[in-house]
Amino acid sequence: MSMAHEDYDAAMRAMEESYEKAIKQLESAQERGVILGLDILGLGAVERMDVDVLLSKYPDTFNLYILALEEISKQDNKDKMSYYEIAGIHGLPFRAWSDVTDGPIANGYCPHGTVLFPTWHRAYLLMIEQTLYYHMHRIAESFPESERKRWVDAVKNFRHPFWDYYRPRDYRPSGKQAKYPGVQDSENRETKVDWEFSVPKVFTEPVIQVVRPQSEGKWTVMDNPLFTYEFLSDPPMQEQWDAYDEKVLEDEKKRGTDLSTVWFSNRAQTVRYPRKNRDLISMVTKMNQTIQMNRAPGVEYLVHMMENEEYKKYETFAATGLEDDGETPIQTPLANGSLEGLHNRYHLIIGGTGGHMSRVPTAAFDPIFWLHHTNIDRYFAIWQAVHDGWITDVASDYGTYELLPFKTDKTVEEGQKFWNNNSLRNVSDLGYTYSDISGTKQEVLENLRHNYVWSLHTTLSRNIPDEPPSNMAPIDVMKTQFFTFVHPDPVKAIDGEKKHEKTWPTKKLVVEDPSELQFAVHPDEFEKSDEELLAGLPAGTRLIRQWYIDSKVLRNAHDDAFSIYYFLGGLDKDEPECYHHEATLIALDHIFVNSQRNCKNCATQAAKKAYAFNTSPITSKLLTYVENNELPLECLHPKNVLAFMNANLKWRVLGSHMVPLKDEDVDLKVSVSSTISFLYPEEIVPKFHAASAFHEVTGINGRFEKVMA
Repeated sequence: MSMAHEDYDAAMRAMEESYEKAIKQLESAQERGVILGLDILGLGAVERMDVDVLLSKYPDTFNLYILALEEISKQDNKDKMSYYEIAGIHGLPFRAWSDVTDGPIANGYCPHGTVLFPTWHRAYLLMIEQTLYYHMHRIAESFPESERKRWVDAVKNFRHPFWDYYRPRDYRPSGKQAKYPGVQDSENRETKVDWEFSVPKVFTEPVIQVVRPQSEGKWTVMDNPLFTYEFLSDPPMQEQWDAYDEKVLEDEKKRGTDLSTVWFSNRAQTVRYPRKNRDLISMVTKMNQTIQMNRAPGVEYLVHMMENEEYKKYETFAATGLEDDGETPIQTPLANGSLEGLHNRYHLIIGGTGGHMSRVPTAAFDPIFWLHHTNIDRYFAIWQAVHDGWITDVASDYGTYELLPFKTDKTVEEGQKFWNNNSLRNVSDLGYTYSDISGTKQEVLENLRHNYVWSLHTTLSRNIPDEPPSNMAPIDVMKTQFFTFVHPDPVKAIDGEKKHEKTWPTKKLVVEDPSELQFAVHPDEFEKSDEELLAGLPAGTRLIRQWYIDSKVLRNAHDDAFSIYYFLGGLDKDEPECYHHEATLIALDHIFVNSQRNCKNCATQAAKKAYAFNTSPITSKLLTYVENNELPLECLHPKNVLAFMNANLKWRVLGSHMVPLKDEDVDLKVSVSSTISFLYPEEIVPKFHAASAFHEVTGINGRFEKVMA
């Protein structure tokens, strides 16, 4: 054997020994409830992938992931690193995790509504990622010796997958188009699209096929652990759940609510879009329709946060809340949204009213929670790759602020026992990465645009093709071995509900001559026509007008989660269970909070009368109205849009238990705002020109001011 071969073999043995040592460290960490981060494995920063990509690219790895998720889901709830106990950190059961009670958080750990939101959840993901990896390795080691190396090597490709909300899951050309409630087709009250943006099939199929260590290489059917989580028996938790529900009934009785209309989550297993109170059935079609209806506004929201310089401040981007004084908004006239705001919206979009994901105490038990949050962490990492801001820009001591209850052995600072913000800053130091964050800042932004902006209305498509790049093409997972025994279900309309008399916006509802309206004073630019604004600019320059609904709300006023639904036009059924799927729904917000008695952070915010701020991009929705000649919106000029919205904008506020709320119950303030940008020839990034708020639509004097570049 040559010296080169000997050196290679020695290097390989050293790597194997180092890896085995790291696995023993993981075992010790799991026993002690300590999070190390998978960088200790010495494998570098391994890519986290969309779940469909992981399934198709590394099927053995995905197979082990499913087996590990099944294993930890069935572990005794007394095991601190079981699925039950890890999920319980986010809410129920309301008790200390692994005896971590010291520090500022004595009752509940989640920092929703604060600038700690992104980093706390990053540590939380490290916990589930490490736990799954450890169990995947154990399972791989239990395969027959002849196959063992194949499976052990497959584990090394694992990092926790995410669900990319804006990746198409199917291509459905003319004649087979996906349908969802909308205003494109007035007669059928629906919108049709070629590309389907549904939830990945791995979340909607109740069973799945896998290879088990004892199955001799044969595929066996099992319950799909990504479909639902079945709650374990835990009398103390049931008592707390009883108390939680009883408090809701007590509060609603005081408000005079008909208690028979109050919905509660079932106690047997997690569901999404339950059909009725305490139901065990998830309505997949309705969930997918809601995802499709909110896709374009979501893409606008994401791209706006990454491109807009107003979001370069960490505190503006991170959360929906206020500065430390409890009074100063961390948002600005151009940046009323946040990472947390987009995150909150998807808790509602995924869970639906009455679903476990829509409520803080139960959200983390739904297996989709972890892939949802990994996607939010991906957005956080993209923002970091584009901007230099960090949490210490808010307050220097935030860098070393302990994120309970996440223990660590990585003592960057003397005496450190828990993960802090500084130790979570660089994802590569934590053993993972995302394909979206490689390259320069400009390359990261261009990659983001090419991956997502293609799916927007052509008015907003930024000089790029109107189809997904090859890396974003749909993957037919139903043809993989995991699902070959299952046939995909067809896309259906809303459960065959009876069509009601149309209540579209009509010309009779709108002022015939918009100039007659007495609008507030705004920058002169908003009074100009498109031609006037484009005068003198290079030939081929495009004018982009974008519109938003902005909200301000007392976040803890309801002492639980609640939602706001915005409509342009009448409702078929003005009933809470129908709001998600009204054809005229143009936006929604979700205020994702816990009860004060179960969350010290929530109680503190309530005492400060903290507000939550959010924004809802509505440009794509408005363009659908413009294109439908039966509807009275001619263009996106303010005089047309404001007259239209003044006559037709409506909203409803709904508590998480299907209880209608009044605006004054939550001190809701609503405003409409707009921006003007120019997209120059050969450019992809529009150049901001002006912005303004239009309070006359809702009659509310908010905190927004006009802004000019």
